[in-house]
Amino acid sequence: METAEAAAWLEAHCGVRVYAPGALIFEQDSEANAFYYLKSGLCQSYTTLKGGEERAMMTTWPGRFFGLSTFFDGFIRLASTVAIRRCEVVEVTRPAYEACCAEFPEFPKLLLGALAWDVSALFEQMADSALLSADVKVARFLCKRIANGEYPPGDCIRLDYTQAFIAKALGLSRVSVNLSLSGFRDDGWIDTKYGVIEVLQPDKLQVFAYGE
Repeated sequence: METAEAAAWLEAHCGVRVYAPGALIFEQDSEANAFYYLKSGLCQSYTTLKGGEERAMMTTWPGRFFGLSTFFDGFIRLASTVAIRRCEVVEVTRPAYEACCAEFPEFPKLLLGALAWDVSALFEQMADSALLSADVKVARFLCKRIANGEYPPGDCIRLDYTQAFIAKALGLSRVSVNLSLSGFRDDGWIDTKYGVIEVLQPDKLQVFAYGE
């Protein structure tokens, strides 16, 4: 079963909600009575620590489910999720989930795969955060976006991400992101304009990020 097939069924039965940039999709400590599918846009999950500090957890790109873990374990939300760009979101309540399972018996297996991907991504993020320098983190962020095809078709690779967004997604300061991108630009690997990063030498960026 493909994600697109399940998503189309859920959209037809649940509808689509639109969230403006900055709008809260769900809040930490709220009841996890639904999970979500991101049809378009970008959203960011973050957790608020006891001292009030916000820590970025995961960025969700279109075509992915999110909010799965607490939905299945029955606990309250451990993080909040906010729209970074205008988002089209399908909210899947428990009755909708059960109806989809009846229609597609392999749907739980598909969600298990999505949940496993999330766990893997979180572990990778934790390892990167502990072991890697800021410039390598930024380089890996750009390489992953390229690998996932998260840029419009054309003759060049143009990534539509601001420094503020990258900083929040990676848990870095904006100054650190700016210094990293400036270094890549000086090396001729990228060019930067407001809110856009044009990758000129993706192979060089890949070698720097992963040593290959």
